Amino acid sequence: MTTTPEHANAVPLRVLDHNDIFRDEVYQKQFEGKREFE
Repeated sequence: MTTTPEHANAVPLRVLDHNDIFRDEVYQKQFEGKREFE
């Protein structure tokens, strides 16, 4: 029962990291697009 919580904790952390990277990429693309548009 000690391995389940550890694994469950590791998964959300990884997903959060991936979401952060994805958000950064989207934000950068939006920023670049705005700069080009201006």
